Amino acid sequence: MESLELVVILSHEIGEKEFQFILKKIKNNILSATYSANRIYIELEGEKLSDLVLKLVENLGIYLRDFKIGVRDFYILRYEIETSCNLVGKLNLPIVKTIVGNGKTCKIIFKNLEKEFLKNNIIEKTIQLVKEKTEKKFWRILFDNKMPPKEIKKMDTKKGIIKNFNIYLTDELSIFKNNLISRLKEKFNCKEIFIPPYIPLTLLIHYNISDLVPKEAFSFFLSQPKNKEPIYDFYYLSNKFPIVETKNKAIYYNEIPFTLFKALENTKEKEFYCYTNCFKLNITFFEDKNYDKIKEEVLNFLKDLLNKIRYRILETKLNLRDMELIYLKFEINFKKWEKVIDVLFADDLYTKIFKIKSKSGHITIDLEKLWIALRMP
Repeated sequence: MESLELVVILSHEIGEKEFQFILKKIKNNILSATYSANRIYIELEGEKLSDLVLKLVENLGIYLRDFKIGVRDFYILRYEIETSCNLVGKLNLPIVKTIVGNGKTCKIIFKNLEKEFLKNNIIEKTIQLVKEKTEKKFWRILFDNKMPPKEIKKMDTKKGIIKNFNIYLTDELSIFKNNLISRLKEKFNCKEIFIPPYIPLTLLIHYNISDLVPKEAFSFFLSQPKNKEPIYDFYYLSNKFPIVETKNKAIYYNEIPFTLFKALENTKEKEFYCYTNCFKLNITFFEDKNYDKIKEEVLNFLKDLLNKIRYRILETKLNLRDMELIYLKFEINFKKWEKVIDVLFADDLYTKIFKIKSKSGHITIDLEKLWIALRMP
């Protein structure tokens, strides 16, 4: 259940005549309304009120045309939502005034919410974010080949997996990567391309995709000093770095290649691409009519890649923009389970934003861990 207090600011003051005219038009959708000078105060109650507010304000502008009055601005004085969630106690989020829960339901309160936030679906995003922070993601074991796990006998290999020390021979990893890419080219006519390892913040802001970018993407930022000259001078003279003011320019992330989506905007692509990012091999494909067939072929390819070692496949569901997407991870058994492959079949969730007339799939292979597993005696 939701309730809110809406303030609509008009271009001119209104009187009783104009207010009563408006009230007749909107009374079936509201709890109450009052006016003062050039402001109308409206109380609403129901479900998904953010959509109703936008439509209501649009209609007010139409109703007031005959009086030569327009809508200058609007904002939400107070927005209160009650929804089911596992939160016990309080949770702090930016923009939100209060979030408090009793283990079964939680109350979310906004104050002085500007119209831009409504247009960007902040209510739905907040509810989803609260649930993500309070509910454990459920993984279902989809497949386990039941092969006996191999023992890790070399200490340097064990350290490499646990501590992520990249200490292995680059020649061997390069050969392994090139062989894998050759297999992709042979099987899927895959094209090896270059993708920038970062997403410009301007791209993230321009498109309304804040609910579609994984939070892991914000682990590393590309920043630029606001004044570069003193930094070099300071370093040159002292062999140290000063504390400087910087501006974030991008995030280091390309496993879901938004830069590629941007490059393919307004096109119809049926292609298979792969690109590397340090020790990760990323694969992205675009397909429309044969999407389900390609999905099956991709999974069979990955299973064949791992068929000589102990592995399992786990599945979970991601609910994004009223779509239920399948997210898989392949894990290898090194005494404990280690993730080695991520698979997201995104349907047209991302491509339709960029007007690409295809569906997409995204695979990330950890070359380092896979290579270690396959070379175990």
